[in-house]
Amino acid sequence: MEYPSSHYHIYVDLDRTIINTTQWLREIAEALAQLYPAQVTAREFLAAQPRYMLRPKTNPTAPTYVLAAQLAALGLDAASVIEQLEQTALADGHLQYPGVAQMLRALSHYGTVQVLTYGDPITPHCKARLCPAVRALVAQQRGQVIITTLQDKAQWLRRAAAANPGQTIYLIDDKPVAVAFAPDPDPPIRCVQIDHTGQLTPRSINWRSGDWPICHTLAQATNIIQGDIEYAMHQSNHPRSRLGDTAPARHQDDRKMHAAAG
Repeated sequence: MEYPSSHYHIYVDLDRTIINTTQWLREIAEALAQLYPAQVTAREFLAAQPRYMLRPKTNPTAPTYVLAAQLAALGLDAASVIEQLEQTALADGHLQYPGVAQMLRALSHYGTVQVLTYGDPITPHCKARLCPAVRALVAQQRGQVIITTLQDKAQWLRRAAAANPGQTIYLIDDKPVAVAFAPDPDPPIRCVQIDHTGQLTPRSINWRSGDWPICHTLAQATNIIQGDIEYAMHQSNHPRSRLGDTAPARHQDDRKMHAAAG
């Protein structure tokens, strides 16, 4: 089946969704200590890291780490350091979560896929360049793939939805971004929360009531979005199913989505 890519836009968060951020920070500290032993030790780098948290005016309650500032304090150029890090074992894919490559490939079949991450322009690009799956997406798609913002993601998504009426936007994120959106009978923004820690209780889809699905693997998140789009396409082609379902296009069958989430 052909899918109208302009109808679906899928954003995927970077930190703790695609990449294990805690492990990334620890391992770049170790790598920098090996690459620049005269400038820093791993312990010193990690101890100093909290001093380089930025509190943007656009979102002062959400500080973000600025790698370039910490590197500059050591007399290091961020672009050169990132190039060197990309040549190390850090870029072999072990920092990205299981299923990232399969998720990005599968979702690219349905529409435009971009990485939407909160932070300064440089730090997320360092993380992304250490993820082979993201590098492959950049090579595959034309145009900008990695979007960085210092604004609240919910506000950013609202503006994106307003600029593209009729488009359904999906977001996969480790944070409950969906809590910012009111219930909607046909929500233009649909969030899937990923919990790689397994601490949150999985939850099935009920986007119309303002709830959002929670899952523990990226494969489950992929299945949820695939199922929603497939159902929307079916409803577009068959407004009344054999079971008498008269739900408008893009309304999901909660039972079908629950099976996809499991």
